[in-house]
Amino acid sequence: MSGPITWFIKNPIAANLLMVLLIIGGYTSIPKLDKQFFPTPEINQVEIRMEFRGASPREVEEQISVRIEEAIHDLNGIEELRSISREGVGIVLVEVESDYPTQKLTNDINTRVDAIRSFPSDAERPTVTEITYRHQMGRVQIFGDLSEREMKELGETLRDELVRQPWVSIVELQTARPYELSIEVSEDSLQRYQLTFDQVAAAVRSASINLPAGAVQRDSGDLLIQTRGQAYDRADFESIVLRSDFSGQELLLSDIAAVRDTFEDMDVDIEFNGKRSLGLNVYVTTSPDVILTTDTPGSRSASRRYPKACRWSFGRIHRSRLKSGFEHW
Repeated sequence: MSGPITWFIKNPIAANLLMVLLIIGGYTSIPKLDKQFFPTPEINQVEIRMEFRGASPREVEEQISVRIEEAIHDLNGIEELRSISREGVGIVLVEVESDYPTQKLTNDINTRVDAIRSFPSDAERPTVTEITYRHQMGRVQIFGDLSEREMKELGETLRDELVRQPWVSIVELQTARPYELSIEVSEDSLQRYQLTFDQVAAAVRSASINLPAGAVQRDSGDLLIQTRGQAYDRADFESIVLRSDFSGQELLLSDIAAVRDTFEDMDVDIEFNGKRSLGLNVYVTTSPDVILTTDTPGSRSASRRYPKACRWSFGRIHRSRLKSGFEHW
């Protein structure tokens, strides 16, 4: 009888060396393993979302959802199309075939949707997003005696710092109201300056825009020309010229309207330890390492300086149970 078993019996030193190599290889490979609390499922979906504020569900379906479906229905890789039409927003969900690359289909959909020219002029630009599964690894809670604007600016700064860390994929602000810039024009001001609301809206729309103006070809390369007039803050909007006369006197938006840089009118009042609070959820998408990901936000939050009136708290998700499992193993 001959074979590998017989050979190892006759050569015990080689068998022992092989066993030692296997043990060493196993221990050195443990840190490289993906440490997940739940396995990552494959979703294979693409979402197309477009806002059309003030429109009814029927208008959204006819002018948004149907036109998107007609534009992309014949693309390769689509297994199923579903649309959701609600008041002010249309959503089209694309189910991708299991053996088709989702990223390629996302790019094809983006190209088709960008080519649609029949969307309503009042609708927002459509967004095409590949849906990916996200694991929530922790939550940072900021709280203290700060104003709402100061709290949100601090949260945005911490979010940008955390998302640059290697073991963190996505950081989202929670319970934060979106910024809103409103222009309030009184009827008395319109009558005093003999203007209509549509004229004011048209002036703001035409003045607050970045407009490409072509390119100039040169030997050293093309020179792109663009008119940059997009308004971003209250001062930019207040300086918009509504009209001017032959003497050079200008009527500004600030002369007839109140421009307010505030937040959207939403009922949000979150407190932590009796103080105004803002939360940041920490996620990881692919190949998550629960231990490293949950350690990163806490150490990063502790290393930065906060205003005296502000404190922070960090909660880990799944880490203790996963780490205890490794220790028992």
